Amino acid sequence: MENEHTKPLKILLLEDVHTDAELVRRELARNRFVFTFCHVTNIADFEAELSAFQPDLVLSDFQLPGVTGLDALELFKKRGINIPFIIVTGSVDEETAVKCLQAGADDYILKENLYRLAPAINSALEKFTALADKRKAEKALLESETMFRLLAENSIDCIWKTDIALRFTYLSPSFFGITGYRPEEYTGTSARKLMELDAFRKTARTVLRTIKYPYQYPSYNIETNLVNRQGEQIPVEVVGKPLFDAAGNITGLQGTAREISERKAAEKAIRDREERFRNVVMLAPFPIMIHTEGKVLQLSDVFTKITGYTSEDVPTLKQWHTLAHPEPVEHVMPLLSRPLDIQPTFFEGEWIVSTRSGSPRIWNFSSTEVGVLDNGQPIITSMAVDVTEKRHIEMELFRSRQELNAIFQEAPVLMMLVNEERNVVKINQTALRFSGKTRAQVLDKKIGNAVNCVGTPGKSHCGNAPECDDCVLKEFLFDTIRNEDKRNSTEISLTIEQEGTFADKTFLLHTALLVAEPEKRILVTMIDLTERKIAEQELKKSEEKYRRLIENAPVGITLVNNRGEIEDTNNAALLIFGLETKEQLIGTRAMDYYFNPDERTDFLKRLNNGVVRNYEIRMKHRDGSIVWVMETSVKQVHPDGRESHLSIMEDITQRKETEEKIRAYQENLEELVKARTLDLENTNRELFKFLQAIKYSPVTVVITDVEGNIEYVNPHFSRTTGYTAEEVLGKNPRLLKSGNTAEAVYRNMWQTILSGKVWIGEFENRKKNGELLWEACSVSPIFTGSNKITHFVAVKEDITEKREAEARLKAYTSELEMFNRSMVDRELRIIEMKEEVNRLCKQLGMIEKYPPVWNEDSVGFK
Repeated sequence: MENEHTKPLKILLLEDVHTDAELVRRELARNRFVFTFCHVTNIADFEAELSAFQPDLVLSDFQLPGVTGLDALELFKKRGINIPFIIVTGSVDEETAVKCLQAGADDYILKENLYRLAPAINSALEKFTALADKRKAEKALLESETMFRLLAENSIDCIWKTDIALRFTYLSPSFFGITGYRPEEYTGTSARKLMELDAFRKTARTVLRTIKYPYQYPSYNIETNLVNRQGEQIPVEVVGKPLFDAAGNITGLQGTAREISERKAAEKAIRDREERFRNVVMLAPFPIMIHTEGKVLQLSDVFTKITGYTSEDVPTLKQWHTLAHPEPVEHVMPLLSRPLDIQPTFFEGEWIVSTRSGSPRIWNFSSTEVGVLDNGQPIITSMAVDVTEKRHIEMELFRSRQELNAIFQEAPVLMMLVNEERNVVKINQTALRFSGKTRAQVLDKKIGNAVNCVGTPGKSHCGNAPECDDCVLKEFLFDTIRNEDKRNSTEISLTIEQEGTFADKTFLLHTALLVAEPEKRILVTMIDLTERKIAEQELKKSEEKYRRLIENAPVGITLVNNRGEIEDTNNAALLIFGLETKEQLIGTRAMDYYFNPDERTDFLKRLNNGVVRNYEIRMKHRDGSIVWVMETSVKQVHPDGRESHLSIMEDITQRKETEEKIRAYQENLEELVKARTLDLENTNRELFKFLQAIKYSPVTVVITDVEGNIEYVNPHFSRTTGYTAEEVLGKNPRLLKSGNTAEAVYRNMWQTILSGKVWIGEFENRKKNGELLWEACSVSPIFTGSNKITHFVAVKEDITEKREAEARLKAYTSELEMFNRSMVDRELRIIEMKEEVNRLCKQLGMIEKYPPVWNEDSVGFK
């Protein structure tokens, strides 16, 4: 099967048997993998190469000196390296394989089935490639969402989304500027609540047409009104289009809303101006009352329109005075309150007018005599200017001043208003908190006093020392006044006293010249930059430290611009090319140091992707010899748009020479592998014979690890105890304990075998069915080549019948002796019992306890 992964791989193999490592390498080469191979034999080298070699794939044996593949896997996982890890082992049971997979291994391969190695590697790499693509897509989605969020949050237009029921699912911050509502207040709420019924119906017809026929009407653009928090109608222009899911179904709408109040106001002003021009003769653009001698002759249409009254409603000025009166000088009376001594005379000035709708207006009247009647009475034209809005604006201006004052007072920077003598006229709360003084202690005193400046050798306060004449703060303020700079900025350093301690602080100083009568004033803003300056100094130190690290790095580092010229380098790069000074390298073409121009071209082509890692290439030494270099380069884009790439070069000439020697050695490796294979086959045959002997042995054989956990039992164990191998593997032999054997016996056994000696003894154990079992046991330790105990083997023989016979023998002997003492006259019975005892001794291979009682050579008894 051909390898599916054509990208060059860096493979790290942890294997203590060199021939097995070569078999793995040959299997990878046979499957046409393009790879760089790093073989380590112990866990320490494995940990070091994880960082130094930076592999794309890890292969590990399971049985290693002093550790297992699980230990290597745990170390690998702690590093947080996101690459495949595959166990390649000689033998492993199913339980151990499951543990490896549960611990995070991507697969396990038996060395006898190495043909599975290539498919396992391809499968693992495909899985990790898919995960990497998924993370990349998630990152791109996050960046896209972040970009959308930034655009939405900084747009002057309100960006919105709704579901199919026209409930808002998203509103950008501009929604607050249009309606006065925070976006979260209306998220999940229908757009209907923002519109009057007629406006909503008109809008809904257009929106439903787009929802019903999205391909004929893919978007809509309408003008409507929204009701803001104050209940005012806000004209907006709404642009929207449908949202679709992956199946092409409409899930909602999205679009923008822009306030067009100013545009609507401008359009209305244009229409009004056109209307005035059309009706300049017919209608006056302001309220007009024509009267004479207390009689109202005519009211203009505008007058009637605003008040709701016609000439018939107010035939006389006296009647008019019931609806309006001159405004008092002090605005403390209700709008409709009137003086008691109203005269039938039309006063010029501001009047409070009660309209038919009940909404009072303030008009500023002026009267002019425009003619006389036939009886000589003058005709007076009184024209009014509605100043209601003006008065409202004045109130708004008053509130705005209050708001501006609140902003000034609570601004997070030091703000002060000073006069031409640098005396503080006004100061905000932040500056007062900084100074630790009261407002009375600061006002009408020098600005330096407000910030506790003690910038003199004697630490005198502002204005109390001769050195204050050269104060940088004083000079900067005077320059602002002299040059009449509307706005000016600079950085200044002052020594400040706070709570009895002195500190040097740096401020960013902004000044704005306010020219007004009777004197000029300066708005001073001070921002404390001390912490930022300290951070900048630390950054500068850090940059210098990294510069020194680069200069003293053991690998060559060069910076090459987009024209191929070397702009900067370090000392290690000079050693690679055999140069002595940086001037010999800086400014030269990088191409001139490559042995083969085609290799340089291939390198630059790879660099188009942004980075080239561990690219092995030939360079030219000053003496003309070839220098093998492993080059890693990263493409860089500078803030000014320039492009360059940073190259890190490691001299691998010696390594290449070593690899050449290794290739020469590998030519003879085939014969070594064949010889090793033959040895392994002979060893396997011997092991098979040994295994068969144990398998069919008439005694029980049990093998445990050093902790006493069972790893192997032969079939005779199951026949003797009733337990199957599956029931006892991984468990301790203590499950056979009957409780009748003294603990001292077990302690003696462990002390003996842990000291490397063989223990021989007997145990009374219990079978699975509860029956008692006597076993004669021999326990021996198993050593490695380094004389370390790795296992224990126990060989046991069932001596239950023998122990029972001995027990019966003991009982019969006891009984016989009892009969000898108490029943002397029953010798015949005694003789029979002695014969029975002798028969049992014979069965046990023992010498007869009693001599024969019958002599066949003579008649009768001995």
